[in-house]
Amino acid sequence: MRHQTVTLKRGRSKTRFSPTVVGIRAAFAEFDVMPAEPEEVVEAQAFATRLIGGKLVSPAKLASIHATTGAGLFLVRENGELTALFAMVLLNADGRRAVEADEFDSLEPPPCHVIAEGEEPAAIYGWGIAATNHPAAQRIIDACGLLGRTAAPHLPVFARPVTPRGLRLMVERMNFKPVPGSTTGLVWADPSAQGQAAVAA
Repeated sequence: MRHQTVTLKRGRSKTRFSPTVVGIRAAFAEFDVMPAEPEEVVEAQAFATRLIGGKLVSPAKLASIHATTGAGLFLVRENGELTALFAMVLLNADGRRAVEADEFDSLEPPPCHVIAEGEEPAAIYGWGIAATNHPAAQRIIDACGLLGRTAAPHLPVFARPVTPRGLRLMVERMNFKPVPGSTTGLVWADPSAQGQAAVAA
């Protein structure tokens, strides 16, 4: 199992992640859904492009946000093969307001909307889930459910599904609901709702 990066500050050992981010990483690790290493980002982005299609966030932006937040990209591997991923952006208060106003640029999130290293998030924006088989996808759904029950029950989760299948998954399996008045297909859920969905699955 991979270990969290630890930095030294003024002679003391200190994690560079906030408590919520540490909890998010632990929730995913329970299902062996692991944070991506830098050298895995390009492969993961190509994997998502193949399965989801359309215009997605660039590998450089994905890598940058994952490195800064510590929780931008999580992978499932089976016998060494990438079979599923989950990508997200941890938003600060300004980012949450931008999402709620339908003004968040999900393809090129500005740094002013993303948490800084060690900062607590105000919301989660889900970039997407991609999987080649049901068990791998279920591991991510279960991890998201645990996240909602343990690490981040206080955080709203937003997303804009880009495929009908993705929308169906989020509404039927993860308890997302359309955001009233959104003109960009925005949906949202509180993590506790995801937790309830995972238990029922």
